Amino acid sequence: MIDFDLGNELELIRSTAHEFAGDHLRPGLRENEKTRGVSSATRDAFAEIGFQGLECPESLGGSALGALARCVVMEELGAADPGAALALDGLGPALYPLAELGGEDALTRFARPVLDELP
Repeated sequence: MIDFDLGNELELIRSTAHEFAGDHLRPGLRENEKTRGVSSATRDAFAEIGFQGLECPESLGGSALGALARCVVMEELGAADPGAALALDGLGPALYPLAELGGEDALTRFARPVLDELP
């Protein structure tokens, strides 16, 4: 039998992402479209919650919760403002090829500078 239950941890992450989207993305949807980006306050809140490093290894200051956690967050954010969801995802899908092909060294060399530039 297939179990589609997220479990407590991922459900908490989903709920937090849903609240973040309602508080920060949905109200600013038209402004985000107009400026083609998200406000620095939204970026700061995204990072403060811990979503920026959600799937990154702990060595990069992340939570190491993996791709499923990132997908859960992006689904909630994308329901509120798809463009803002993409704008907030600093590394996008680049994390996994870097980790797989270059290991910790590639993550430090290429991913770390990108994460350090983000709030």
